[in-house]
Amino acid sequence: MYVGKGFSNKASFKKQKWLTKRLQKAGFKKTYQFLKTDMNKGYHYKGKYYGILTWIEHGHPVFRFNSIENCEAGIILLNEFHDHTKKVLAEGNPHFATTNYYQKWVDRFQQFKRNIHIVETLVPSPVIDDILKWGRESLKMIEHRSPQEKNELVILHGDVAHHNFIRTENNDLFLIDFDLSSAGNPIHDYLQYANRILPFLHWDLNHLTNLPVISQYLRDPYFLKALMYPTDIYREWNRAIKQRLLGQEKWIHNLLNATIEQFEQRSNFFDSLQNMVK
Repeated sequence: MYVGKGFSNKASFKKQKWLTKRLQKAGFKKTYQFLKTDMNKGYHYKGKYYGILTWIEHGHPVFRFNSIENCEAGIILLNEFHDHTKKVLAEGNPHFATTNYYQKWVDRFQQFKRNIHIVETLVPSPVIDDILKWGRESLKMIEHRSPQEKNELVILHGDVAHHNFIRTENNDLFLIDFDLSSAGNPIHDYLQYANRILPFLHWDLNHLTNLPVISQYLRDPYFLKALMYPTDIYREWNRAIKQRLLGQEKWIHNLLNATIEQFEQRSNFFDSLQNMVK
């Protein structure tokens, strides 16, 4: 069974087709494959380029970061993906640019500050002040600094949300959707992964120490300092305001849950990290 997937431009289509083909060759079978087509003949429709992919059927229940077992399974698969991309990059890299994550975080922080006049209509000022402090302190500490293994280069997935992991009825786990992939240090995927699972872990740092792969990064000062940055709060508020989503009850609920209901847990988490890097 196959499914069509639209890409914003031809370069994105070619990049992902190139990646999945070489991952397969390198021995990574846990993603989709493109149907062999002549990309010069079409599949261009209404401004998008379409690829035909092998269909991966969801099992039940759908994979989510709602158990320690799932959190472990996801990080093990992501690590396996990184290991195989090292083999891919060893043969050349015609498609994957690097991302300046520090500048990306600065820009996100500055945009959130510009949106404060809207955020403060829903969130108490003391909460906003602390959320700004977390980002400001994190950015100050990681400026001009690099991960300990700064020369390690892999292909980053770039969007390790739970919906990009598919567990089949056979209990096999697959990784999909490489729209945001780039070349870089694997620490950035693991930072994002940690931020994705921490709400389930109630922002308890001790739970991270028991997770494979991530536990070793807790010894890296860069990882700890970058983990202080509340990227999800900034990202989701900026997105909701830009796309005019604040009128939707679901969005408001999710934003206030992350910003207010989790605030005490996140504040304790920030303090724990700060004590570790002193």
